[in-house]
Amino acid sequence: MCIIFWLCEIDMHFEFSLHQRLVHLWTLESAERDAFLANEATKRWTSSNQVLVELACTRSSDQLFFAKKAYHALHKKSLEEDVAYHTTGDFRKVLLTDSCA
Repeated sequence: MCIIFWLCEIDMHFEFSLHQRLVHLWTLESAERDAFLANEATKRWTSSNQVLVELACTRSSDQLFFAKKAYHALHKKSLEEDVAYHTTGDFRKVLLTDSCA
């Protein structure tokens, strides 16, 4: 699932309008954007949510490393902790294996 379409599915109670969120994401560095998207995806996790899978499968090791650093700087916790807490089953196994690589 494309990240833009996923953003459209997020509940609209989020503090930004869709347009403002898209502009905000566009202005971020790639690692910060990935960290933001990963945080949003873990907070609204469903088995049909493929954002974390897309990030884990399409980013290089260096890109994942910088995204994890940005995640920790922005949210004061590790991406691995949030993935472990908010996901279950096979998704958790795959994502933790990929995010720890």
